[in-house]
Amino acid sequence: MDAKKLVTGTVAGTVAQVIFGYLIFEFLLGSYYAANMTQSADLMREASLLWPMILGNLALALLVTLAVVKTGSESLLGGFKVAAVVGFLAWFGLHFNMYAMLTLGNLSVIIIDPFAEAVRTGITGAVIGFVLERFFKAEPVTTG
Repeated sequence: MDAKKLVTGTVAGTVAQVIFGYLIFEFLLGSYYAANMTQSADLMREASLLWPMILGNLALALLVTLAVVKTGSESLLGGFKVAAVVGFLAWFGLHFNMYAMLTLGNLSVIIIDPFAEAVRTGITGAVIGFVLERFFKAEPVTTG
């Protein structure tokens, strides 16, 4: 796999994850999460830590970039489809495992969140697919 392609997709995906994560989970669904999450003085930070947020988004963007490239889905729509499935499955599995062990929120959050994550990760995949298609177009093979 081309390292430039992997780095480019991961960086573009990280930026998309952070931006659309804020728009979806803070702006659109923030009040829903606040109403349905466990209320504890120690649970939520007053301000999110930026470095672990970027690191986590970087890892997910790398996973999505790998999936987009490996499936040959390097386009806006192709990237969205692959990434939405990856995002849904990753968060569905994570949240149900967390629900089994922790009391972070009620079951509705556990069910709703993977769908919201599928949208965010799908948009991330669309950005990755678009960037890779635009900057790494396959050059035509010439003979002779």
